[in-house]
Amino acid sequence: MDFYESVTNALYCRMEEGTLSAPLEESEPYTEGLAALRDALAVVQDEEARARAVTAARRLCDVYTHFFYRVGLQDGVKLTAADFLTRGIEWA
Repeated sequence: MDFYESVTNALYCRMEEGTLSAPLEESEPYTEGLAALRDALAVVQDEEARARAVTAARRLCDVYTHFFYRVGLQDGVKLTAADFLTRGIEWA
């Protein structure tokens, strides 16, 4: 197993524990994004509402992507700031 495979394997092991994304899911940007998605999906009856749901889902995916990118950085370069994983992530 090379370095990249071992880092990927370590990340997957942490994801399987089910606790890796807890700092993200407890953050304000995530909860705002999830609330926006739920609100949008609750009224999906017309084209505009569906478009809002898709936009909210994409933004939430962007927040996830940003978080897991930072997890990779933290694992790779051992950044240790307590709020590194969620600092600067914003719901647009």
